[in-house]
Amino acid sequence: MIPCYFDLIILRGSYEILLEHSYSLMSQFIRQLSRFVHELGQLSIQLTSIVRNARLPLLSPNLREPRPTEETDEHTFEHVQQCPSLAAGFPHFYGGIWRNWGRDTFISLHGLFLLTGRYEEARYNARDAVWWWLYSTSNYTHIVPDGHDILSDKVSRLYPTHDSPAQSAGIHDQSLYDVIHEALLRHVQSLKFRERGAGHSLDFVMNDEGFNNEIGIDQRTGFAYGGNR
Repeated sequence: MIPCYFDLIILRGSYEILLEHSYSLMSQFIRQLSRFVHELGQLSIQLTSIVRNARLPLLSPNLREPRPTEETDEHTFEHVQQCPSLAAGFPHFYGGIWRNWGRDTFISLHGLFLLTGRYEEARYNARDAVWWWLYSTSNYTHIVPDGHDILSDKVSRLYPTHDSPAQSAGIHDQSLYDVIHEALLRHVQSLKFRERGAGHSLDFVMNDEGFNNEIGIDQRTGFAYGGNR
């Protein structure tokens, strides 16, 4: 049996102190609103963590500060960066390849990171994923103080061309604004491609035709389109 004073003072009291401290670290938007909004803000803590089986690719060594801390994995002896990642929801997106699922990550990023003032985490977190990524980048530049600086950040292109082998971080760096320009230009020019590694080893529930993709801009309406069958 746990003494009632222990639960009241040590457990519950410590818990409330930790909660209040977490609120104090969030944006004014969260701090000045109701308890309900505070509790919603707690989701940004619950859904953000460093997960060993869902690490992000190594970031460019030329990235401006602040950069994630680096260490050597005690099991694999691999050089890793302690970069938190976002689960767009539980339980489906908790780990593995699903945790950093592009579209759902960027849909969630605005509410979980930008509105809560967790700007450093937002720096680091599919066909329509590129559209949500562009939207999230635009939001970042408008919400975060000096947010436009992110456009000059160096991005390591893992696959600078569709058929190139994977490149190590820092080998093929581009400024973020160059990557954005290339993404928009590719849409205007239109693009048809088949996913790298297409087949059951990539997605065992996808039919063969589903690996063929097309993106572009409808010249009559100006709307982007993309997808497969």
